[in-house]
Amino acid sequence: MKDSLYIQREVSLKRRQLWVDGQSLFVGRPDTHSADFFTELYRLMGINYLRFFKMDMLSKTLFLASEALWAGSGLSVAEGNEDMAMVFYNGHSSLDADIQFQATLQSGAFFPSPSLFICTLANVALGELAIRHKIMGENITFIAPNFDAAGCVDHVTALFSAGGCGRALCGWFDFADHQEEADIFLISKEKTNKIFNIHNITWKNSL
Repeated sequence: MKDSLYIQREVSLKRRQLWVDGQSLFVGRPDTHSADFFTELYRLMGINYLRFFKMDMLSKTLFLASEALWAGSGLSVAEGNEDMAMVFYNGHSSLDADIQFQATLQSGAFFPSPSLFICTLANVALGELAIRHKIMGENITFIAPNFDAAGCVDHVTALFSAGGCGRALCGWFDFADHQEEADIFLISKEKTNKIFNIHNITWKNSL
């Protein structure tokens, strides 16, 4: 019989609201511009990480959700997380940054922005988490119209079964039309009251 996996912590960031383990931590004004909301949340959380201000909006979405997950989790930012994997699903990839990059190409000056170009890679957001938290395990982002909960459970379970994976970050994150959306989970074998299964990683989508 395979060992069960459990949800240690869960975060939802969407519609200008932040939820941690089912509890509302912050509610912003719905009409706040996404960039202003992100900056407000960054300051509210007391984060000191200058790379944040160079990130694209997709990366900021996942970064802020992960910071909320890390806070109070017992995980260390300074120490390495060699045994942590990341499995995420995303709907629009880097489309928001792509549109901005295309606009620089079509400008009269025709000087594409290097700072935007580096954000047109689908896994940049995961790379930012790896740098911040020294995550060194397997990582992958699947591009799909919707979160595939069954696929997520299967993939994370396979990583644990293969060995070398002690913890995993997984879930869904997206940014499109000035709207952020993230439902992320910290998974390990440490027993909690929530088994890692399809039901327990999809219920938050109704928020």
